[in-house]
Amino acid sequence: MKNSLIERTLEVLHEAGFAVSEICSYRSRSFDLAARRDELLILLKLLSNIDGINREIAEEMKRIAAYLSGSPVIVGERVGFRPLERGVVYYRYDIPSVSVETLYDYLVEDSPPLVYSSPGGFYVSIDGEALRRRRLEEGLSLGDIASYLGTSRRTISKYEEGMDATIDNALKLEELLGAVLIKSIDFLNIRKPVEIDENIEAKLNEIEKLVIERLKNLGFDVLPTLHSPFDTISKDELSTLLVTVHRRIEALKRRARLLRSLSEIACAHSVFILDSSCSVPKNIEGNPVVNREELEDFDDSKELIEVIYERSEN
Repeated sequence: MKNSLIERTLEVLHEAGFAVSEICSYRSRSFDLAARRDELLILLKLLSNIDGINREIAEEMKRIAAYLSGSPVIVGERVGFRPLERGVVYYRYDIPSVSVETLYDYLVEDSPPLVYSSPGGFYVSIDGEALRRRRLEEGLSLGDIASYLGTSRRTISKYEEGMDATIDNALKLEELLGAVLIKSIDFLNIRKPVEIDENIEAKLNEIEKLVIERLKNLGFDVLPTLHSPFDTISKDELSTLLVTVHRRIEALKRRARLLRSLSEIACAHSVFILDSSCSVPKNIEGNPVVNREELEDFDDSKELIEVIYERSEN
């Protein structure tokens, strides 16, 4: 089931003209792959059952997407025991969750969904200004509309203020007023503020903590991660680094292709920080390698970035 979901999702992304990263194969990962088309970066989590994501994973996925100026999305097949409806957006911890077919309609057919699922059923967003304008043009009162829908004047007033409606009420409004009132859901272009978990660093090992502290001292804004292939996203005013910290070079070699792939899609630089007293290579499959002790030699983020550029080319 999961392999089929992966294959179908990749087909949609390729048909829509996206460049796609390699697939993350680590357990308990916050996302499975990244994809980019022009300025649109998507982080995708693929789940047979969208209820399979937990809050910790979801919150990290949102933080990573925000730091990379991307959009998180869950692509799935069912919610509980029910299949995901085509053209409907579901939300899990504020992450839009859709079927492969809905993703296809959105990315390939340029036909965004209109309906979202919420406790109590399916709903749509109403263009309140258009509703009020058409009501006044038709010379109808709030009471006239309320009587037609079999609801209250207050409900119609709330619709005009932007309250969402059931599908049935929205369609009745469009029929009565002869206007398109239902707004589409551009679910990959919704930016919401995310909260930084101040407790993450307490869960890191000592080497990771030392590296993060040094990167901060060099002037980087650092986001630690617990469930991604890299250990931090580190940013200064010009560059974004996907930093992976380890004691063993063999472990870094196993991640090298994936991290190079992710960095290219994310328009970032992958860098390996190796905590070793042994001689280390300048890069591993295009990922520059910096010995942890070397970090003490740099005065600011720009000096580290220069070394990363040099070692990327070797």
